[in-house]
Amino acid sequence: MLHHISISANDPPRVAQVLAELISAKCFEFPLHGIQGCYRVIAGDSYGSSIEVMPQNLILIPGSEEVNFETREVSQVGSVHLALSVSIRQEKNQEIGQS
Repeated sequence: MLHHISISANDPPRVAQVLAELISAKCFEFPLHGIQGCYRVIAGDSYGSSIEVMPQNLILIPGSEEVNFETREVSQVGSVHLALSVSIRQEKNQEIGQS
């Protein structure tokens, strides 16, 4: 089982970098189905855990066999909530948050 979540962000490269720092992971640009501006954060754990960070205006539309993608005007707020366990010290966490 691959553990992953896909989220949207106004600044995908920045969000991916911050998440990578928080969970001591690697991030890289990952053209999702050929769509530029998407990033993936790879945790490097035994589960293959990852976080996909996509542009805010990229919408995933479920299909019968696969997911389709569209770009649309969207709200600047969303409903995604994620709790992550991190192994870094609280001071480092705060430092990342303030940068």
